[in-house]
Amino acid sequence: MNQTFITPIDPEDIHSLSSSLDDVLDGIEDAATAWLLTGWSLSPEIVELCQIVDACSKELVAAFEALEHEKPLLVHCIEINRLENAADKLVRKVLTELFQSDIHPIASSS
Repeated sequence: MNQTFITPIDPEDIHSLSSSLDDVLDGIEDAATAWLLTGWSLSPEIVELCQIVDACSKELVAAFEALEHEKPLLVHCIEINRLENAADKLVRKVLTELFQSDIHPIASSS
């Protein structure tokens, strides 16, 4: 019994979490591929969004390490939520600026 690891998370929740993480990674890969194919330059907002995604991934690693060592997770959950809100706010700002400009969102910047 001392050798058996019993997860504090239900197996169904672990599967759901891993599936969601896979979806996020697929989305990041798709966005990066589309960006490379268009040849667009990186705006400061894209760089900032990438930094937020990076910070979220680091916070997820810290959360899983805390889970592994049976330490509190709430601080990590709160930070991930804060970062998500910052990303949402940034995306809304960029979309608002895009739709208020005369720039066609699909046309490449030449």
